Amino acid sequence: MRVLFWGTPEFAAAPLRALIGEGFDVAGVVTQPDKPQGRSRKMLAPPVKQIALEEKIPCFQPATPRDSDFGEMVSVMQPDISVVVAYGHILPKRIIDLPRLGTLNIHASLGALTLVEALTLISLDEATEAAQDESLVSYAPKVMREDARVDWALDAAEVSRTIRAYDPKPGAFTTRDGLDVKVYGPRVIEGAGGIANVTPGQVMSASEDVIVACGRGAIRISDVQPAGRSRMSAAEWARGRGISPGDILGR
Repeated sequence: MRVLFWGTPEFAAAPLRALIGEGFDVAGVVTQPDKPQGRSRKMLAPPVKQIALEEKIPCFQPATPRDSDFGEMVSVMQPDISVVVAYGHILPKRIIDLPRLGTLNIHASLGALTLVEALTLISLDEATEAAQDESLVSYAPKVMREDARVDWALDAAEVSRTIRAYDPKPGAFTTRDGLDVKVYGPRVIEGAGGIANVTPGQVMSASEDVIVACGRGAIRISDVQPAGRSRMSAAEWARGRGISPGDILGR
């Protein structure tokens, strides 16, 4: 079975390595173009590309999968099946339908073992299909930048879920003095539901972690990434005078 693998970030690496390790014929890898990172703006290859280079697997990095020349190249490869794990672009229908066995879009949370088992069943023609209840179908809109903005007026549990939902990419963010700050590692502070005389977004503590008041309750933030800087612990941020008790986030 010739597999064409589509993926980009680190958590797409494990499924790719599993396919290679189990002996599947990974005929090619499609990933996003290299991007500049850090202060030096050095061009870095996606983790999936690095694996492809190590394993000497042909690697393709189209600016968009909708490019007609790229579509022709995929057709020439004649993959039996495409496997998509966090590639980063919506594939056009002609690309989805091109492999004779179709395209599998796998969420990384299912694990590499599930993917291997599914492809094994398909290769043995032992996979069974279950009709989807179309009345329950829903479409998730594309995540926009503003979707990841933290609304400190929500209760602590909702704020925590928002931050975790966008970790690691694109990263939930707030602002301090008008500059973006991404926030990570939230934990709801137990017993803080009744705090009073604080403004949502107000920094209550800035020592080991940063504790921020919400519309109801408070959360503890373990890591941050100020604009133009690398991810760091909240304690480092505080020590560098990036934040102090009484500051208001979201302004």
